[in-house]
Amino acid sequence: MTTLAPNLPAVVEHAHDEARTGLDGDRAGLLDAIAWLSAHLAAVAHAVHPVAVRRLPDGRFRVAALRRAERPLHRMLWLLDRRLTGDARTARSSVPHLLEHLRAQVAVHEELEHALLADLVASLDAETLGRLSSSYADALAVAPTRPHPHSLGFHVDGALDGLRNTLDGRHAPEGLSGQDESPARGGAFGR
Repeated sequence: MTTLAPNLPAVVEHAHDEARTGLDGDRAGLLDAIAWLSAHLAAVAHAVHPVAVRRLPDGRFRVAALRRAERPLHRMLWLLDRRLTGDARTARSSVPHLLEHLRAQVAVHEELEHALLADLVASLDAETLGRLSSSYADALAVAPTRPHPHSLGFHVDGALDGLRNTLDGRHAPEGLSGQDESPARGGAFGR
């Protein structure tokens, strides 16, 4: 039996939707949004960016521009996470102010990312897109769920997050744990 390959833009958009939903929620929702955005940024950098660099004529420049746009986004995620978890260094930052800036940075990031994904969809065959979608979904399931503005590396940050989550009693939002059948794990599209 043949199963449909996951649709890359739909899988990525699922992470965006989860983050948007959390940004409109309470403290727990905000922490879930931070986890979704952090994992998404790491998973895209790990799975999608290398393919864009190799397969798009201007991929190297576009990925560099996307990464530059992500720096303030990472910083804002870190500040919001620290503010919500009680870090005294961020006590003077108001949550509404941080959210306003975060939403603006997410919008810039999404615009650049959607353009990159559209060009990848236009230039890759269905089999390659299916593998890329699966690679992104697999990376999302193990990606760091905390913001890491000074990243140590995808696998190291993910392992440290897992340890910190256990020590802090923090859960990963549903869909990031790899235990459900969300589009991010390929469940809605089959494998």
